[in-house]
Amino acid sequence: MTLADVCFRASLYTVCGFIACSNACAACKPEALQLTPAMIDEFLRKPEILLQRYASSKRGTQDLSVSISQYAAEVPTGAQAIKSILPGATLQQREAIGKGLYRAVAFCEAVDPAIAIRIKNVVKSIGDNVVTHAYLFAESLSDPPIDNSPPQSLTKRTSAQPPVRERGLIGEPSLTDPGSLKLADPFRPIDAWK
Repeated sequence: MTLADVCFRASLYTVCGFIACSNACAACKPEALQLTPAMIDEFLRKPEILLQRYASSKRGTQDLSVSISQYAAEVPTGAQAIKSILPGATLQQREAIGKGLYRAVAFCEAVDPAIAIRIKNVVKSIGDNVVTHAYLFAESLSDPPIDNSPPQSLTKRTSAQPPVRERGLIGEPSLTDPGSLKLADPFRPIDAWK
């Protein structure tokens, strides 16, 4: 194989990887390790490689969660491939998968909502309680969406001055109850107390 053949194949794999990923997918790429076309191809051929790559240790499940979020966000069929590895996953790995799927949804909602909806639909169809609970738990820990709309005031004031109250006494003596309690108005201006 000549150098020209090697260069041609490398460029072909790169182009095919980008075509396979599609324009919509290219818009939703988390900032962590960038997936190469070879990595994507290996994952799609044998998705259980992620379970083998990351042990069940605490750090391994965190790394698995990050990888799950990347593959789910970048590869159109990634979420379906992730769904296929659930039967062979341990409890900790399934929790990491649920958290990773939520991380992908949270990232993609702002960048490309169509991808986020696709991942949410896969999560709904999974049927694994551990994955679903981990997804919902991660969702409950996230910050609420930021509302960038201008604040709305309930009432419109024309002046910054508070309305002026009439000076007077609280209570109304009547002919039937002349001894009703009359207290000085505690909210009247101080100069009126003289």
